Parts: sequence; structure tokens; C-alpha cells
Amino acid sequence: MFGNVLPPHPVCDSIHRDIRLKNLVDERECLLEQIKKLKGQLEERQKNGKLENVRSEEDILENGTDIHVLDLQRDANRQISDLKFKLAKSEQEITALEQNVIRLEGQVSRYKSAAENAERVEDELKAESKPKRWGGSPEGPSPGPWLEGHDSWTP
Repeated sequence: MFGNVLPPHPVCDSIHRDIRLKNLVDERECLLEQIKKLKGQLEERQKNGKLENVRSEEDILENGTDIHVLDLQRDANRQISDLKFKLAKSEQEITALEQNVIRLEGQVSRYKSAAENAERVEDELKAESKPKRWGGSPEGPSPGPWLEGHDSWTP
């Protein structure tokens, strides 16, 4: 079943690129904010010479991590997982639909050949019954019992 892997769809590639681009832009903005905060902290340290004056729980970043960035990464990973699942599900549906198309095309060809065969048999039966209807003579009908012995019909 997984042997029939379809090439990536252009729309899916575009969506994936857009998501990656958005994630990279968001990450870049967060990193720029982080750089600004760290520069500000460094200037404060140099200005005051004391770390205690600058330190506040929300302003100081520990080890370069920001909770907001982690939340964004988790959300992005969750979205990626959801989209991967939807993509796999869509690929399975496409495979099932392609198999249905193949099956239905086979049915159409069988029905078409059966219809052609039935038409051929019908034509043969019509050809066989024509001479019988006209009394076995290809020239036309026999005159019938009421005209026997008369060569022509005159009123």
C-alpha cells in the first residue's frame, strides 16, 4: 500500500514552505527581541556595575531561553504534526480513490464489451428473422392465399 507513494502535491509544498517561512520569521523576531533585552541588560550592568539593580524575574533571560519562544515552538511542532497527519490521511484517500477509478474503469470496459456483443447478437437475430418474416424469399412477401392464382392486383 505504501509502494504507491505519490509525488508531493504543489499545494502541499507551498503550504509547508509558508509554514516554515512563518516559523522562521517568528523565531527571528523572538531572537531579535531577546538580543535587544540582553543588550539592554548589558548596558545596565555596565552603567550601574551591579547585577542586583537590573535583575527582575521577567526581564532577565536565563540561558538564552524564553518561555514565549518555547510556546511558539511547541505550537509550531503541534501544527506540523497535525498537518503531517492530515497529509498522510489525504494520501490514503487519494490512493483509495485511484483504486476505485481503476476498478470502475474495468467495469466500464466490461459493460461496454457486453453492450457491443449484445448489439452484434441483436443485429444477427434481425438478419435471421427478416427472410422468415418475408416468407423465406429475399424479393419480398408472398402474395398470400387471397391472391393465389392472380398475377396482379386490380381493384
